[in-house]
Order: sequence, then structure tokens, then C-alpha cells
Amino acid sequence: MFLLFEPRLARYECLNFAHRRIVLASHPYVRGDQQQDVEAYFHALNFQEAKRVRVGGGQVLTFDQTR
Repeated sequence: MFLLFEPRLARYECLNFAHRRIVLASHPYVRGDQQQDVEAYFHALNFQEAKRVRVGGGQVLTFDQTR
């Protein structure tokens, strides 16, 4: 998706999950099962959903680490 819509965003992708807060932006083309998978992944890393905002068919979620 980065290469197609906004190639500059790829350099901002965070692969270090040692942060206390993660913000996940999902575009409108994410399937329900894909969204559930990514949310389960962050829950398994001891993150808990703090906020969910629906925007233009997509959504932005904020996860805070619980430990």
C-alpha cells in the first residue's frame, strides 16, 4: 500500500514494538479477519486498545502497553 498510495510513508513504519503506545491506521480495504489478526497480535504483546476513531471508511486505533 505504501508504494501505491504514498511511498514516503514506508520510512515511518515502526518495527520496534518496545514503545508504550502504538498507533495503527487501517485503510478501508482491510478485511475484517485481517483487522482481527493485527489487533490480536498487539493484544498478545500486552497492548490494550485505548481509542478507536473511524475515518473515511478506515480507522485509527491507539494501543497502550499494559506492563
